[in-house]
Amino acid sequence: MTLLTAVLMLMMSGCSVARQPDANPGSIDGINHTEYKIDDFKVNGAGGSTNGTVCCVMMPRQWTPDLTAHVSWNSLSPEASKALRPIPQFNDEANYKKWRIKLKNSLQHHEITVPIPQYDKSCGLKVHFLPCHQVKVTSSCYWYGMPEYPIQEPEKMKEPAVCPK
Repeated sequence: MTLLTAVLMLMMSGCSVARQPDANPGSIDGINHTEYKIDDFKVNGAGGSTNGTVCCVMMPRQWTPDLTAHVSWNSLSPEASKALRPIPQFNDEANYKKWRIKLKNSLQHHEITVPIPQYDKSCGLKVHFLPCHQVKVTSSCYWYGMPEYPIQEPEKMKEPAVCPK
């Protein structure tokens, strides 16, 4: 009986509960508070969009004080956006190629590393683009516009005459 018990114990030890992952995938959302056009961006190498939710960013299950988000994005000023109108038809290959070059030369590239505020439960990452090429992020489970949401800056904020350093 002792041998049978030992064999059963060894077999059952292989049926332990799976360990929880250290990180969970979450969506990336972008909220543009500026006059500039910002479509796509990256957070720690993962893509995001201000035109809807994109999957995925890996968020640690447990927040730590050194947790940061490296955000990179391209912006287009309102003046540059107007100068690029009208957009040529895609099938007008020659003019479309010229337009793409003009667009590429008009984009301004930005990068910043910001702290990720403390969270108990990760609900993806929301990236807020603010005037003066500043960024705030949150992993709040609430949504922008709700009273409980931690970032309350309005949309379409004007760029100040002088940006703080």
